[in-house]
Amino acid sequence: MKVLVVRLEGPFQAWSAQGKLVIRDTEREPTKSGVIGLLGAALGMDRTDDVTLSALASLKMGVRVDRAGTLLRDYHTAGGGTFRGEKRYFVHDTEDCVPSERYYLQGASFVAALAGDDALVLRIAGALESPHYALFLGRRSCPPSVPVLMNVVEGTIREALANAALADDADDGPYR
Repeated sequence: MKVLVVRLEGPFQAWSAQGKLVIRDTEREPTKSGVIGLLGAALGMDRTDDVTLSALASLKMGVRVDRAGTLLRDYHTAGGGTFRGEKRYFVHDTEDCVPSERYYLQGASFVAALAGDDALVLRIAGALESPHYALFLGRRSCPPSVPVLMNVVEGTIREALANAALADDADDGPYR
């Protein structure tokens, strides 16, 4: 079985599992839905493409933590001012400022391995070499700092994760 191995590393990452309007959380490791979104962007997948989404969702995924990173809380406000000549800039049908808290992982590095249909894995690998849309690590404000595609290998997800190169400055840990 072919296994796609990707590096998910950047200054910031945000892998939300249940982000709300005011509080946008992040998990401590990449979520499958977030990684599928990244792969869909590489493929140029339309949001209404249920066939490709179903194929991507069928992939099995494992994650290795090379560097856990630290949690960052960022305070945002939107609305409550002027915008493009309009007296008030409205957000969510209110004239008031709408505050939100957004959480990010900073300085984290992960390796994800995805296995499934060989043709699909090879198609995704090709797309990651030349992505259709820009790639992000969970949110648009979180671009990767290294190439995402590491390689495609034969074997199992566990073997692929165990044999993947460590991040250049990974902490000593169980995968050393």
